[in-house]
Amino acid sequence: MQFEVEADRCKPCGRPLNAYKTTEPRGVASVRLGAMRVVESQARCGECMGSIYASESLREFVAPGEGYAYDTIAFVGWHYFREGLNIKAIGEKFKERTGTRLPERTVSDRIREFVDYVACVHEAAAPRLRAEWAREGGYVAHFDGTWELGSQVLLLCITRVQGRTWVLGAEKLGTENEVGVAKLAERIRRQFGLWLAAVRDLSPAISNGLSKAAPKTRQFACHSHFVGDVGKKLLGPRRQDLLEAFQKWDVTRQLSGMRKYARRILKEEATGENARALEVLLESPQEKSKLSSSMLSRGLTCLWSQWLRAYRRDGKGQSFPFAHPELNYVERCKGAYEALQELSKKQFQDSSANKSVERLLEILRPVCEAPDFMAATRKYREVVREFETFRTALRTPHQRARSYEWTGPLEDRIRQAEALKQLLADYVAEVEKRLRGRLRRERRRCLEIIANDINKHWLYLQGHVLIPPDQTGLPAIVVDRTNNVLEFLIGQVKRDHRRRNGQKHVGRELQSLPADAALTLNLRDPRYMEVAYGGEGWQRLTDVFPLVHHLVEKRRAENEEAALQDIRLRPKQLGDPDMPPRFAAVYEHQLTSAQVVA
Repeated sequence: MQFEVEADRCKPCGRPLNAYKTTEPRGVASVRLGAMRVVESQARCGECMGSIYASESLREFVAPGEGYAYDTIAFVGWHYFREGLNIKAIGEKFKERTGTRLPERTVSDRIREFVDYVACVHEAAAPRLRAEWAREGGYVAHFDGTWELGSQVLLLCITRVQGRTWVLGAEKLGTENEVGVAKLAERIRRQFGLWLAAVRDLSPAISNGLSKAAPKTRQFACHSHFVGDVGKKLLGPRRQDLLEAFQKWDVTRQLSGMRKYARRILKEEATGENARALEVLLESPQEKSKLSSSMLSRGLTCLWSQWLRAYRRDGKGQSFPFAHPELNYVERCKGAYEALQELSKKQFQDSSANKSVERLLEILRPVCEAPDFMAATRKYREVVREFETFRTALRTPHQRARSYEWTGPLEDRIRQAEALKQLLADYVAEVEKRLRGRLRRERRRCLEIIANDINKHWLYLQGHVLIPPDQTGLPAIVVDRTNNVLEFLIGQVKRDHRRRNGQKHVGRELQSLPADAALTLNLRDPRYMEVAYGGEGWQRLTDVFPLVHHLVEKRRAENEEAALQDIRLRPKQLGDPDMPPRFAAVYEHQLTSAQVVA
């Protein structure tokens, strides 16, 4: 395809332009036009010898010197982040449309380019995004971080606009530290203005970082994080006692070993048909079965062990301290022990059934009868009751049993927020009154932890109603009590990675993508797409990307400069076994030299 220069006169002097040169053909891959070779005619003023004039239509189609059109970048990134396709599926989809194959490495590179363009469009659209919450009087920023094994900490900042959640920025940190938090907070403040308030967890790094970036702005502690932190302090020691009891009596290992032994014996009989027959019998125990007695007894042993060790399912998706997996384990063991005691009174035709019942009883007996096990369980239950009382005290009357969010219209939310301060004050007064009386040592420990933590974080736990100045005429803003929306968003990022790659652990994927990949979550919101891109669909991205190419080039130059400042070995040096002598030679010839200035 031949692209001609559109300009015919020099902008500074107004004289006609002369032909300058015709570029060498270069290959370009496009979704709409397929694979092609592009030739461009350029012009220059013969009088002032100023800038070279190039084809604007080509610049809107593909970036200078690049081999992939803007629509290819938009197509690849959109289907990866918005449609959830993996790299291989994107390459196949591209081939279906254009007949041209995209290698997996090329798709990966286009995904990273897509993130750069999305980040630059987000930055360029900042004034329009600010106008969205200006009519509400401002915005509330939520800060929180996440990490997976093998990845850095991903720190996110979001806001809620008329019920919609938008990601404002993200930063990758080696560890959660106040310098990195302040860096992200200052960038958010520079782009979107100062937030009315910030909601965070109890991390000192986030608190100190936000104080550096906005020292006079209110901060609120997430109530879910606060309750969880208190719960870990209350339940942690008693949970450890219960774990040590399980380890002392070797319950889990013995159950696992019994199941493995039964499976090894049944290796030949354990067919898919027999497994399904056993599953049917659990639903209808009186139904006639063709399974052998050996298969039945040992198969049931396998299922007993599997069910006992699936105790974490009783937590209903929650984690410690909101769920108590070890107590659930004890409850399952007790239920199984009672059923097995009834079975032990009967004699079965197959001796292996009698032996497996006796063996299971022997394994579970310490959980139900050992004094140390029973004492550890009793103390854990006592602390759980105190923790549940504390959790209940932090809920307003209008809320659901497991929710810490405001509910209802604005007037109801204001009423709930104003009532929360009194609820907390009454609860602290009750706790202090109980502490002045006679208490068991364990209960006193729990109440002291609760009172100390509430007093320590008092300023950050209440006062969620922000009243704007009277002359503005804007309604009051009720700050969210939790970071649950941000936690859900972080979970969504991880779920997307697992769905694309089919892997449980996503640390490598989180580490490989830039932090700004989190901004692609905004592409799912129609209002954000309307404000930032003027409409929905990957075709709209194709129209906007050329407008921010200069920002992308600036961004890449800054990243390259930052990489040069980073002190590290070259890949060839990393694999060189002779590096220790070279290190020693530098020490010997440079650090001991008289020319070195201390």
